Amino acid sequence: MALTGKEASLINDHIAMETACIKHLQFAAENCTDPQLKGMCQAMIADHQNFINTLSRHIQTNLQ
Repeated sequence: MALTGKEASLINDHIAMETACIKHLQFAAENCTDPQLKGMCQAMIADHQNFINTLSRHIQTNLQ
């Protein structure tokens, strides 16, 4: 099922928001002195990146 232009645009907007979250979490992880908190930030970065990858696959699948 092909995405509409609006759906593709919303997914791209969501990817941009997820990317912004990653940048904030990277800043927090780099400046954090608590190893447990740093690990939590890094885990959240991985989760957000995995979600970006999933969203990107939806866009790529619908472009073919």
